[in-house]
Amino acid sequence: MDWQIEAFAGKKPEYYKEKWAKKFSINWAGFFFTWLWFFHRKMYREAIITAGAFFAVRMVLELLGPGWEPLVWVGSGPVFSVGIGQAWVSLLLRGGIGAYSNIFYRDKFVRALKKSEGMEREAREQYLSQNGGVSPAWKTIVFFWVSFTLAVIVNSIINSLLQ
Repeated sequence: MDWQIEAFAGKKPEYYKEKWAKKFSINWAGFFFTWLWFFHRKMYREAIITAGAFFAVRMVLELLGPGWEPLVWVGSGPVFSVGIGQAWVSLLLRGGIGAYSNIFYRDKFVRALKKSEGMEREAREQYLSQNGGVSPAWKTIVFFWVSFTLAVIVNSIINSLLQ
């Protein structure tokens, strides 16, 4: 199992061996970087779902209006400002992601192991390394900028509709 974890996890196999052996562990990178961490670890579906969840929460709290006012104002109105409600909801979402991200990554490893059953060792090692490890930095940066740009555009549209 050691070579399989090494092939899948890339540069940090010891970290994941230790974390996956525990019933519960917190992944601080998952907590702080949420959807970017998922994308970095090639969990693209989870990254999109998580980014969408954060964005949806932001929009719902924006629509709730009074009591969820933004704390930071830029120019004449809020531009990706953080209100009290959003801060609490974001903290709860981040806590859940930080608490479960190692489990999500382990589950991805187990799925990759099952899909690669029956392959020769060399082919299996290649399959695991292609499906695990990390995304190239440029992909993560592009994903971040595309997500950020879309969020700014939609947020601007929502703000203009609310005024």
